[in-house]
Amino acid sequence: MNKWYLSILLWVHLTSHAAGAAAEKFIFYQPWLSHQQVSAATWNEMGQDLRAQGYTHVIFQWSQYGQNQFWGADKSSLLQRVVQTPGPKAIQYIFGLYLGEDYYAKLGQSDQALSQYLAQSRQFALQNARKIMQQSPRAVAGWYLPEEIDDLNWRTPARQKLLQAHFLALSKELKAIAPNTQIYASAFFGGHTPPADFAKQMNTLLRTTGMILLV
Repeated sequence: MNKWYLSILLWVHLTSHAAGAAAEKFIFYQPWLSHQQVSAATWNEMGQDLRAQGYTHVIFQWSQYGQNQFWGADKSSLLQRVVQTPGPKAIQYIFGLYLGEDYYAKLGQSDQALSQYLAQSRQFALQNARKIMQQSPRAVAGWYLPEEIDDLNWRTPARQKLLQAHFLALSKELKAIAPNTQIYASAFFGGHTPPADFAKQMNTLLRTTGMILLV
């Protein structure tokens, strides 16, 4: 693979197995405005390389980051050009939705202010999902919610209820848009919460929302 690709792809290797089924291999791609200059031929080459290495799914980190839209109103936006390339059809696309540039800073707000911020974020995310469903020439294999969950900012019962309500509301709306489409989110931990407590919180989130959590 061309070394230049390493400045584009955030490599996270995820593998899952189902009984009697072939392994699924996932990789993240984090879009940036500087990638707008990448040619269709290069995108196609990257897709061929990924397939040759056995990757089955690409997770786009986001389709909108702050004011930067990577799936815009016309067909020239970055992700629209990526999915229009004739790359291997065997690779499926999971579309990340909206993430505010100030998301991590906003975690320091009061619970009430954070709840209002997340409600606004949901509206942007749903706008992204509707546009992609209407315009994508390829099937949507899943949605990725880029608000990463840590074990520092969601420790209190009130914060955990807020997080659960946010993802549950968003999941319900996304299921209404695409009923059979899987929803993914990420969690990470830095030793701020006892592992058993964090695991309990994540299990509750899984049961209530039906999402798949990448930890």
